[in-house]
Amino acid sequence: MVCHLMFRGRRRYVPYRRIAEAIWLGQAIVGTDGSASNDNGTYAFVILIDTEEESPTIAFRCGGNLPALAEYLDMDSHRPEAAALYAALCFIRLLLCDYPRGPLTGPPPNLPFVLDNKSVTEDDLKWHYGDSTAVFNYLKFDYNLLQGIQCEISNLPIPSSISWVKGHQDHHVPRHELSLEALANCIADDVCTETHQQHPNDVGRLPDCIPGTGAALLHHGKLVTKKQDTYVHTAATAPRLWDRLIKKSLRHDPFIPDVWDDATFDDIDWKSIRASLDCLSKGQLYQISKFLNNWTPTLHHRATQDNSIDRRCFTCRAWQETIDHVLRCPSDRQVEAREKAMSLFQDHLAYYYTPTPMAQVIMAALDRWFQELQPSLVPRLPTAPDNPNS
Repeated sequence: MVCHLMFRGRRRYVPYRRIAEAIWLGQAIVGTDGSASNDNGTYAFVILIDTEEESPTIAFRCGGNLPALAEYLDMDSHRPEAAALYAALCFIRLLLCDYPRGPLTGPPPNLPFVLDNKSVTEDDLKWHYGDSTAVFNYLKFDYNLLQGIQCEISNLPIPSSISWVKGHQDHHVPRHELSLEALANCIADDVCTETHQQHPNDVGRLPDCIPGTGAALLHHGKLVTKKQDTYVHTAATAPRLWDRLIKKSLRHDPFIPDVWDDATFDDIDWKSIRASLDCLSKGQLYQISKFLNNWTPTLHHRATQDNSIDRRCFTCRAWQETIDHVLRCPSDRQVEAREKAMSLFQDHLAYYYTPTPMAQVIMAALDRWFQELQPSLVPRLPTAPDNPNS
């Protein structure tokens, strides 16, 4: 059942017996590839036979999808690459068991597998586990696939080798000039791309549980396959943080008409925010964290801890120096600093090729906020008139 699930939608161009004979004769090569796009992973492998001839024959093609990972994990290219190798090994083992070697003399030839991920070929396959391996060590990155790959290699009825080949070589060299290894990988890459575009019922699907996996960590029934300690921390704190941010939005700026709801929270690109925060220095990160949590040491905030501190703004002498007042203070010095910061921010938007209409809307909204005007009053940009001939 598991194997049928993985190989659904496969394409066989020559009889299975002919493919098995070519493998036993050393006239075959297996190319594998994996792809991650829009948090969906696909795997693919192809079998080329008649490798001693000028134009090898594409004997078999297969592609499939990977099951979704746990809630706080993203699909990266490493896991689909390992899944492609695992699926290929499973298929070859079953094929050679159904069509065993005939009465040939001498040792069986080596069957080469090629893929374009060095992490899988050079690092992961050197990892070994046994009866004395600690349970936590079973949970390294993509542990279930790596254990499955090693198990399949040991059970394969023919010697095999797994090697790396540079991917996408057909972007620079015509395919008829590629090496056999590069050609096999490029064809597998084609199958991966096609799999992304096909309906899930028309392609294979990797099983949720790989047979023989020594240990597994699940969250809501989905596998946690990497960074287990970080994932446990995130899973324990994220729901409470989500609840806190939703409640915090209820104490929003009175000039903002709406508060957050579940849909608003999900629309925020948290991954990009995390990537931006990771690029900041520690000082910048502390400053932004204090600002976001209303812990910036303004005079008003300090006065809540010490009654002897004067809450008034020391430049314009307004009653309370809150963080909002610091940003909107009408004193000449603050206005000059604000104008300089706005100019630098505008240059920043231009440096990163922000579309002009978007940059104009952002700058206009900031300017009106500084003037304590409602952002909803920002005028819409003029749109081009409809072309009746279009």
